[in-house]
Amino acid sequence: MVHRERPVFKCLFYGKSHILCYINSMTTPVESFFWYDLETFGTDPFNDRIAQFAGMRTDPALNPIGDPVMLYCRLSPDYIPNRFACEVTGITPQTLKEKNALPECEFIERINAIFSVRGTCVVGFNNVKFDDEFIRNALYRNFMDPYEREYKNGCSRWDIINLVRACHDLRPEGITWPHGSEDNRPVFKLTEMTAANNIEQKGAHDALVDVRATIAVAKLIKEKQPKLFDYYLSLRDKENVRKVLGLGGPKIKAVLHTSTAFSSVYGATSLIVPVSPTSGMSNNIVCLDLAKDPAPLIAARGEELESLVFGKDSPVVRVGVNKIPFVAPANTIRENEYQRLGLDYRLCMQHLETILTHMESLVLKLRDLKFNDTLQNNDPDSAIYTGFFSDYDKNLFRMIRNTDPARRLDLKFNFQDPRCQTMLFRHVCRNYPELLNDEQMKKWKAFSSERLLSPPGGNINIYLTEEVLEREIENPETEKRTREIYSNLLSYLKAVRKYLGMKDRVN
Repeated sequence: MVHRERPVFKCLFYGKSHILCYINSMTTPVESFFWYDLETFGTDPFNDRIAQFAGMRTDPALNPIGDPVMLYCRLSPDYIPNRFACEVTGITPQTLKEKNALPECEFIERINAIFSVRGTCVVGFNNVKFDDEFIRNALYRNFMDPYEREYKNGCSRWDIINLVRACHDLRPEGITWPHGSEDNRPVFKLTEMTAANNIEQKGAHDALVDVRATIAVAKLIKEKQPKLFDYYLSLRDKENVRKVLGLGGPKIKAVLHTSTAFSSVYGATSLIVPVSPTSGMSNNIVCLDLAKDPAPLIAARGEELESLVFGKDSPVVRVGVNKIPFVAPANTIRENEYQRLGLDYRLCMQHLETILTHMESLVLKLRDLKFNDTLQNNDPDSAIYTGFFSDYDKNLFRMIRNTDPARRLDLKFNFQDPRCQTMLFRHVCRNYPELLNDEQMKKWKAFSSERLLSPPGGNINIYLTEEVLEREIENPETEKRTREIYSNLLSYLKAVRKYLGMKDRVN
């Protein structure tokens, strides 16, 4: 049994007044890291599909354990790959056939088993916002819990992209930091980081190459700034994030927060203060950016308030405590170092005093605004965040997974959630089309044809896609590699249309 301690504050000294406070929590000790990356056929995790998965397990010291894992995921005929994604990765539908790609349900089941090994911390580079969302949606579509692998059996997830940003802003020593050639902004892309620090990354946008590069960047930070590495690792526990933010504490205080919301020529860090009226209950904490004058927000009413809060230069920032944000006490850096981040520390403290003076009215104002990001989607495929499934339905999901695929459509379940029956039909059709009878196949082809004519997510239909591909293939300025990729994609789409019995395009 893992001994559980109460989280406690520790202080790490970087000189007489150079202090970084962090929380040490024994609730989820890391027994191993599993580093992973996906290549996908688009950027929309709800509607696009995974092409390639690669990963490597390491011990807590980042030494390799076992062999790398490489998997490919089969496509179904109700989906059109994005041509730009194919161009970036070089992966086409033909690649999947060559690599003996797995049906999505078997593909994601193998990944889930890897992620669920006791004590595993799954980590990548920008995986929380991108790769993890694709994983969650694939699990959801195939009747597996989208979240359990993130917390059960001592498992957790992490993401080093904000560690990289925070290292640049707060502890930059020992690492070479790349900057953009035009605006001189710091660049936090994996390819730029590896090039600047002489880390080999030949074949970027191949999942396994990117995994090795991610581990190398993590090793670099762990070597040069080990205390920062350990501190941020502790923030994968959302209760530790709450404590750094001071939620539930006796005093409201300023906190450093590193996020793309603050991207500038100086870095990506600002001072914030939590003002969320539901801070003790919600995972999304409403905060104010102390670099911005709160006076307009204090004075705003009605539509003016909404425009200010949800506008481009909003002073409102939301911190997702369950998304491994980088937050740190304000004294993590000296007062005179704030100028390096483009921040006027004394002005920020004046803004804090103004906010504290008007805190009650600000809480009342912000309480009634709609900060809900839940997608109201009637299509079960992309409705993962419209509600949790009941325990009753989850038990049925286990029965589905334990039933031979040939018999899954014969199951007569009385699901409580209206999404499930449609999901079951699509699950079998996408993964095991060879098992469909004539009537089921007719229904499946009709659905797939409709999807290709009206793709979700605002994508163009199959006929327009073919037209664009043909035009680019014929364009003499199109590079040879791109022409080959587009030709393969065009051949695939024509084959899918023929399989579904769809008419040829009329020129």
